[in-house]
Amino acid sequence: MRTDLAIEEIKHWISMNAAQELSGAQWWEEKGEDEITVSTVRITTPEGARRLRRPQGRYTTLECPYLRDNCLDIHERIINALTKIWEDFLQPSVSGGLTLVVGLGNRFVSADALGPQVVDQLLVTRHLPEEAIPEEFRHTLAQVAALSPGVMGQTGVETSEMVKALVKQLHAERVIAVDALAAGSLQRLVTTIQICDTGIRPGAGMGNHRRELSYQTLGVPVLAVGVPTVVDIASLSEQPEGEAFYATPKDMDEVMRRLSRMIASSLNRALHHLSPGQLKAYLY
Repeated sequence: MRTDLAIEEIKHWISMNAAQELSGAQWWEEKGEDEITVSTVRITTPEGARRLRRPQGRYTTLECPYLRDNCLDIHERIINALTKIWEDFLQPSVSGGLTLVVGLGNRFVSADALGPQVVDQLLVTRHLPEEAIPEEFRHTLAQVAALSPGVMGQTGVETSEMVKALVKQLHAERVIAVDALAAGSLQRLVTTIQICDTGIRPGAGMGNHRRELSYQTLGVPVLAVGVPTVVDIASLSEQPEGEAFYATPKDMDEVMRRLSRMIASSLNRALHHLSPGQLKAYLY
């Protein structure tokens, strides 16, 4: 099964090894209103990492069947839930340190445009002189820079090389990577958002491995957020893995606009500690 989702991997392992105890990993979930479910997977040992084919760390997944629908009320509640998740991952805060947000993917491919579209809607502040910031926000706004590096086929450069150079040049204290993911089931296709503290390996779920963005490669903490926008046809048909074909929703352009807005809004609120009204006034 090709998947980037830790929750799918652990449930698959349990279903295939029902008589065996899974050591080195735990998972639990909390159900809220509007069918919003937040699940957490913690991989705590090398043995757990080997079995689940994931680095040790924490993976939190928000699932909601209405995530892809055009319903602003539910989207606002999803943004609130995501903001709380981000606030948990971002603690303890890096006082005064720069956060570099990297939007991975190809903005010209609908199913791969999540990263660039999220970056387009971020409140970036590194370039602002103090006198340009309203006084009431000067002790609230975080230092944020953003990058949409494109893909190797466009640049000829590994994304990890660009990000590593920029982290060093800007003295960034953490990186947040945003990328489209692959799911192993239709149920989680564009209904799931995963946030983790283990970094990311772009294209891993689709078998197109690029160099990872992680603490080991960049020297700073790396958080990652993504939404599964494609599903492997072989996973659906239970056929042996061979040449890979992927399915994606037909209305992905519109769905991607909504998904990127929700993720960007939650990041803006969590990073800058501003209310929705303040962010709207400041951004627009």
